[in-house]
Amino acid sequence: MKKNIVFFVLILIASGLQAQETASGTLRKGIHLGAHVTPGFGTILTEYYDNLALDFGMTAGVDMNIYFSDLMGVHTGVTYMNLPWRYKFELDGISGDRTKEISATVKAIGIPMKYLLTTGKNIIGFYLEAGFSLYFPVSYKSDRDKQVLETVSVMFAPELTAGMSIKASDKISFSVSGFSSSQLPVFSNIDNISTGILYGLKMGMMVRLTK
Repeated sequence: MKKNIVFFVLILIASGLQAQETASGTLRKGIHLGAHVTPGFGTILTEYYDNLALDFGMTAGVDMNIYFSDLMGVHTGVTYMNLPWRYKFELDGISGDRTKEISATVKAIGIPMKYLLTTGKNIIGFYLEAGFSLYFPVSYKSDRDKQVLETVSVMFAPELTAGMSIKASDKISFSVSGFSSSQLPVFSNIDNISTGILYGLKMGMMVRLTK
C-alpha cells in the first residue's frame, strides 16, 4: 500500500516536471540500450522459518529505455537476480539447541516493466524507475540435506529505483540509484506467504541509439 502511494506521488511530480521542461528539451527522446549491476542485500521473509540477517544479493542485466519525450518513457530489458536466504532450521522438529543455520539462494531471470523519468538538461538530473518485474526462478539451492521447498513458476515484484542521472555526452549517460524489490510469493508449498526482499545500489550505463 505504501509503495502504491509513493508511485502515485512520484507520477504527479513527473507530470509537473514534464510541463516545465518539455520546451527546453534534454535530448533523450528515442531508444537507449545499456546494462546495469545492483549489488545489495536481501532475504526471504516467512513466518514458518526463523529468518536471520540480510545476506549479499544482486541483480545484473541488459536494459532498454524508450523515451517518448525528453523526460518520460518506459524501461524494460532482461535481468538476472540472485536472492539470498539465511534461516534456522529445527532438526527433526525439535526446538532448542538442535537447530542448524541454512544458507540458500534463489536465482531467477526477470522482465522489468516500469515507468521511467529522467530530469535535467545539463550534466546531472533526477532518475526514476517505478513499476514491477516478473521473475522466473531457474534454480533454488540450499545446504539443507533434504530439499523440501519448491519455488513458484513466476514471482511478481513491485520495484522502485530512484537516484541520480549523469549525462556524459549526447549519446552516453550513467545512473546511480537506490533500488528496492519485493518478490511475492517465492515458494509454492508452504502454508504462509513467503516474500523476498532485495535492497541495493543500482549502477547503469545507457547509450542513445537514435538522433
